[in-house]
Amino acid sequence: MAGTLKGILTGKSIDASGLIADPGRPTIEKTRVIAHSQQVVRVDRESPDPLDGAVQEALLKSCLRQVEECDAVLFSDYAKGTLGTALAAALTRRARELGKVVAADPKPANMDWFSGVGIVTPNLAEASSASGIRIKDDASAQEAARILLQRLGSDAVLVTRGEQGMTLLRSKGGVTHIPTRAREVFDVTGAGDTVIATLTLALAAGMPVDEACFLANAAAGIVVAEVGVAVVSPAQLQKALA
Repeated sequence: MAGTLKGILTGKSIDASGLIADPGRPTIEKTRVIAHSQQVVRVDRESPDPLDGAVQEALLKSCLRQVEECDAVLFSDYAKGTLGTALAAALTRRARELGKVVAADPKPANMDWFSGVGIVTPNLAEASSASGIRIKDDASAQEAARILLQRLGSDAVLVTRGEQGMTLLRSKGGVTHIPTRAREVFDVTGAGDTVIATLTLALAAGMPVDEACFLANAAAGIVVAEVGVAVVSPAQLQKALA
C-alpha cells in the first residue's frame, strides 16, 4: 500500500519524497457501510500503536527538512499512532521560528501536544471534552474556546459545531460566530478535514483568520451535501461564495 500511495501522489505531481515507509505497519484502511445515503458503520483496519524509535526519528528528520520549504504545517490528529508529543512539539517550534502558519485538528486526549500552534480546530464534541464545558449555545462555545486558547497559548481557536456553524475566538480580536452554510447534509465524512485544509491554505495565502474561517465554512457546506468522501474544487467554492 505504501508504494501504491506514493505512485498515486507522484502521478498527480505531488512531492512524495517525504514519505516514510514502515514495513511493520499496515496502511490504514477504512470501510464505510452506506445505507439510504447515510453512513451507518465504519470498519477500520489499522495498528494504533506508537511508531518505533527508528521510524519516529526518520519521520521527524523528514518533516524538519520539509518545513524549511513549505508555507504551512497542518496536524490532523486521528490518534492512529503516527503523531506524538515529540514530533508535534519539534515541528511546531521550528515552524513558528520560521514564521510559518501552523494549524492543528487535535483529539482531546492529545490536546497538549499542540501547545503553541497558531490555530486549533476541534469539533463540538472534542472542544467539550477537552475544556470540560458542555457546549449548547454560542456563549458556552465561546467559553470552551477561551479555555483552550489559554491552555494552548494559540493565536486562535475555531470550534466547528455542525448545524450550529462555527465559533472563532482570537487571542487578539475577539469572537466571531459563523452560521452554517450547508443546505442539505447527507454525509459529514471529511468535513473536519475540509475545514482545516481550506483554512490553512487560506492563511498561508495571507487571508485574515476570520475571512479564512468563512471560506472554510463554505467549503464544509459543499462536502456534507455529498455522499462519501468528497473534494471541493475551486469552481464549486467560487459558486458557493457567489
